[in-house]
Amino acid sequence: MRPLPSINGWIKGALPSPRSVQGRAVIVQAGSSDQGREFAAQYADIVFTMQSSAEKAKAFYRDVKERAAKYGHKPDELKVFQGITPFAADTAVKSDEIKNNLDALTDYGYALQRFKQIFTKNWILS
Repeated sequence: MRPLPSINGWIKGALPSPRSVQGRAVIVQAGSSDQGREFAAQYADIVFTMQSSAEKAKAFYRDVKERAAKYGHKPDELKVFQGITPFAADTAVKSDEIKNNLDALTDYGYALQRFKQIFTKNWILS
């Protein structure tokens, strides 16, 4: 094992943490596309998703668990992490206003263009 550089010097040896219950690195899949769901069901220990409602989050959860079973995995072994974006204010009306103001600042056309630039450059999208 060779030492690795770090901010405070050199790291020598293995990390002083217990081995994962999987006995290997944990595999995390982030994304909700059909292809991402299949990958998560077949290979992942954790799948991260951002669904826009409780109903959609429940449907996503059921879907990936069913897919995991299809690959012979115990559905309870695939953990689903639902991301959230909280907006806190004195009232629900004010928190909705904060969310709407933030949404208004989002330029989805630019975001999509930038996404395509990044991934086309790396030969992932054509």
